[in-house]
Amino acid sequence: MIKPPLLIITLAGIAALSPLVAGAADVDTVARQEEARREADLQVAEKAIAEGDKLFKTYHYDQAVQQYQLAADTLAESPYAHNVRSRAVAGLALSSTRLAEQRITEGRFEDARASAKTALKYDPNYKPAIELLAHMEDAGYFNTTVGEHFEDKVHEVQRLFIEAKGFYDTARFDLAYKRCDQILDIDRYNKAARELQEDILAAKSRYATEAYDETRSLMMWQITSKWETNPRKYINREAVRIQTFTNTNNTEYIQNKLNRIIIPQINLRDATVRDAIEYLRRKSIDLDTTESDPAKKGVNIVLKLSATPSFGGVPAPAVGVAPPVGGDIPGVAPVAVAPAPAAAGPGEKKITLSLTNIPLA
Repeated sequence: MIKPPLLIITLAGIAALSPLVAGAADVDTVARQEEARREADLQVAEKAIAEGDKLFKTYHYDQAVQQYQLAADTLAESPYAHNVRSRAVAGLALSSTRLAEQRITEGRFEDARASAKTALKYDPNYKPAIELLAHMEDAGYFNTTVGEHFEDKVHEVQRLFIEAKGFYDTARFDLAYKRCDQILDIDRYNKAARELQEDILAAKSRYATEAYDETRSLMMWQITSKWETNPRKYINREAVRIQTFTNTNNTEYIQNKLNRIIIPQINLRDATVRDAIEYLRRKSIDLDTTESDPAKKGVNIVLKLSATPSFGGVPAPAVGVAPPVGGDIPGVAPVAVAPAPAAAGPGEKKITLSLTNIPLA
């Protein structure tokens, strides 16, 4: 009679204890889930703070504010997250104040006021933001005439000036002067641009002076060189001169031929001067390979005996070169030649000559 009630009590006790055991298990699960959520929030906040620090160092204050704000909003104020959230709030207050100062330089005063208020929303006692708002309430503290796009113009002027200085340093004066004009189109009273233009014009003036001196020297040389006389040539102590003509074109033409025609070899043994001159005349025709007109090939050389005695009292022969316009060579007229004496004279004097690769001149 006793055993059944004991069995009933035992089963009843087990049934009564089951909800308590289940509740304890649920509490433990919730605790673990909460711990995991807090760890995940801390990781998100730490990552956002690190990104905000990078953006702040590169002066991207607006993006830095967003990262710090994300970190601060992710973490609730608690002993567990106090240190991390304090770092996020400090970064948010500082970057918001710097952003407000940047907006003031851009002439965006309403945006600056909103940024300062954002800093005070997370840190009501942040002194730099409080002072900045107080200065903004003072009508004479900031220059309110600065427009919204003034900062953009300042950056554009700085960029153009850097380019102008670079062009000036590399002697590209026209491009440098153009960049200065572009600066003055934005900022009419930009003193630095005017000073650089003055330096550019001074450099161009110095170049023009050097160019003038060079051109003048060249022209003076071209004029004075026309007074140059050709030196005498001596063959067996006999003076020989190449005659020049008043016609400059013909003179240059003949002189070029005399220098261009190279005689590979000359071997004269007991030849008369007259025969030697004839030999050279014929050789000039054969070796004038650059002349396309057959009537103008070669150089017409004639013997002109001078009455002036040369060395040893013997009259010196002179070689005259006539321009190729008619004569013994088809289409070339020879220069007038004084008649040689009937008796054996300088033209009949015997010479012996051996030369190799010698210009006709």
